[in-house]
Amino acid sequence: MAHLNVKPDPAYLKYAAMMKTRHHYFRWTPRTARLTFIYVAVVPSIMGYIAYKTDENLPRHHPSSQLVLLSSSCAQNRYLDLLGESL
Repeated sequence: MAHLNVKPDPAYLKYAAMMKTRHHYFRWTPRTARLTFIYVAVVPSIMGYIAYKTDENLPRHHPSSQLVLLSSSCAQNRYLDLLGESL
């Protein structure tokens, strides 16, 4: 099966080359430092604060209740070890 004989768009090739080497031209400026700080520290802090404050509003179940959801058998084994039971 033959390949298409289509010449790629030069603008797209230039864009692809720029994306490939973008990290070579990065410089820390006040703007990039500010944006990095916002996305690495401020946004996760706000999300963590909201999660911490709204966590109290969620229903809680007694540890021996069957409604406790466990994500893996390893977590289930640790949970049963805490209760003093075994499978």
